[in-house]
Amino acid sequence: LLYFYENLDENFLLKGLVEKTNLIKDLKDFIVEKTTVDKEEIHYLSPLKDFIKESRPLRILTVNYDTAIEQFCEEYKIPYTDGFDLYWNPSNFDDEDKYDVHLYKLHGSITWYQTNRKNYLKSLVKPEGNKISLITKEEARSLILYPAQKWFYSDPILELLLKARKILENNDVKVLIVIGFSFRDDHIREILWNAARKNRDLVIFLIAENPLEIYEKRLKYYEHGATKIESSLRGRVICLPYDIEKLLRELYIHYIQKYKNAYVTEKKKKMEIPLLLDKPFFEMIGYYLEVEHISKIEMFLKDYGADIKKRAFPLYLDCLLEIYLLYVKNPLPERKNELERAPSQEEKEITERKKRLDEFKESILELLAESVNFQISAGTNVSISLSLSANKIKELRHAGSEELNFSILRDHLSNTLSEMKHKKRYLFETFPHSGKYDSVLRLLKNIVDYLDSVGKGSLFFYDMKYYDRIKSFEDERNYEKVLNEIRRIFQKRGERDLTKYSDYFKEKEIEYIKREVLEM
Repeated sequence: LLYFYENLDENFLLKGLVEKTNLIKDLKDFIVEKTTVDKEEIHYLSPLKDFIKESRPLRILTVNYDTAIEQFCEEYKIPYTDGFDLYWNPSNFDDEDKYDVHLYKLHGSITWYQTNRKNYLKSLVKPEGNKISLITKEEARSLILYPAQKWFYSDPILELLLKARKILENNDVKVLIVIGFSFRDDHIREILWNAARKNRDLVIFLIAENPLEIYEKRLKYYEHGATKIESSLRGRVICLPYDIEKLLRELYIHYIQKYKNAYVTEKKKKMEIPLLLDKPFFEMIGYYLEVEHISKIEMFLKDYGADIKKRAFPLYLDCLLEIYLLYVKNPLPERKNELERAPSQEEKEITERKKRLDEFKESILELLAESVNFQISAGTNVSISLSLSANKIKELRHAGSEELNFSILRDHLSNTLSEMKHKKRYLFETFPHSGKYDSVLRLLKNIVDYLDSVGKGSLFFYDMKYYDRIKSFEDERNYEKVLNEIRRIFQKRGERDLTKYSDYFKEKEIEYIKREVLEM
């Protein structure tokens, strides 16, 4: 609205109207009022103290006008600079030892003012309106670059943009954490694209309500007319669709530290010719999984998928799930006129990510189908033993060299289930695909429960005299045909060739796994 009313040209009827001038003033006052932060609203920022210990000075780039970071620093007695003393003094940023936080406010601040003599100063006094009068007889207006407003020249904003660019281009900077920013500003995108070209290690953690949409629309490609060209940020944005107030406490401990472990390991692995698919390699993939760097995971699956499946089967399953969950947690808006155009590259990628859940199910089914084993014996009583043979799973490995068994697989999937439940707490309450997320939780629980009940071996007995079932198979499998077949098979006491019947029960068990466990 502010942009609209300030830019009405000569042909608009509202030109020169007093009401228009008042409306502009009211809109600016409204913006200042809504960006005034109460002290009680900044305590969720307390985990930033961990970042300061690790990276001093902590450099915070913001396009917000509010004073949340300044109040956070005041509350916790953290020395900081935003480039101002009373007047603009950018040399403060050159002092690496004096300040724990360097704050770069790229669109100005509600506490910054520009005087009619081109001086720039800072005042914590809340004004009436967006102007203040100084004892020097100067008039000062708020130094704020309002939403959708064209970029304008001023020493602080121009210099801060140049400093931000220099910071990001520095090869020592490995991670930029972006919180709630939609990247609508062309000049900010240009800074990041240029920085990513020069700083090849720079990775962005993008935390927003729908970060994948932001990445796909505004960061992944340059637009040259109707043509899209891959940008320097392709594959270097980690999309975290979580509520930052819920996530911030774990951001440093869980995400940043584990990303650092993955980064250091990958640097070492790049020195190997040929690349060794050893325990550190699989640990590196595990770290990338934990920080949800899906672009890396997709790259590793493309190049080494068959090896990962054979030599780190539980890790392979996690890779498939995380790729699918990227689609679930980051739904892109549906496109209209589906029949009138070819699918976009983004839609093709979404289709491929959806398929990963089917690959996960098929991998589990393949393993169980090869492992389900029935043994039938007939004496005074008839016994049917259902178990999982170890022959197939012994061909697979866990973390490169360790032998895999169903107990290890069960524990791994149980941990994956717990981690997924944990991360769900950080998702936004308006999360649109919660049903799909819950279906993955249910799938994992089904598999874990199945391995619990069958993986250790289960015996089912039938008394042939009364056909009473001492332990109920039907309660778990719920198919009457199996019961009837059991009775028919052993109705003649002389029956001794039982091999063919175990194949029948195995077939029925596989059908049960597909239908009830994997929901295929």
